[in-house]
Amino acid sequence: MKRTTLILDENLIYQLKQLAAKDMRTLTDVVNETLQHGLAILTAPKPKKKLELPSRDMGIPLVDISDREALYEILEDQEWYKKRGYIK
Repeated sequence: MKRTTLILDENLIYQLKQLAAKDMRTLTDVVNETLQHGLAILTAPKPKKKLELPSRDMGIPLVDISDREALYEILEDQEWYKKRGYIK
C-alpha cells in the first residue's frame, strides 16, 4: 500500500467519515472500497443494446412501395404528413 495526499470535497469526506463510523471501519478502508467499486463500474464492459423490432401488426401499407411514382408523390406531399399528425 502506498501513502498519498488527496484533496477531497468537504461534503464527500464527511459522507465517507460517516460511513466509516457507522460501520466501525477506518476511513482508509471505506475510501479504498468505494474507489474499487467505482473503478469496477467505470471499467466494466457496456452491454450491447439489442435492436427490437415491433412485434405488432403494422397494418395495411399506405402506399405500394413498388410503385415509384406513388411513393415519390407521397414523400413530396406535406399535406399527407399533416393529415396523419407527423408534422404540424
